Amino acid sequence: SPLLVEEMFALVRRINAEGLAVLLVEQNVVQSLEIASRAFILENGAFALQGDARELAASDELRRAYLGM
Repeated sequence: SPLLVEEMFALVRRINAEGLAVLLVEQNVVQSLEIASRAFILENGAFALQGDARELAASDELRRAYLGM
């Protein structure tokens, strides 16, 4: 449910704001990269990309790996 997803992301943001590291495994790449500092993108069970979340969010490689574009 969309409401549950929003609540989950709000909780992850709050936990992270308290200085705790969070490992998030999530298919919603846009929202995940908005709250992450680093990201690891898996494709077919292997690392396709990794690095700074903001850099990955703007990357053409991410669009190709995740969206097939």
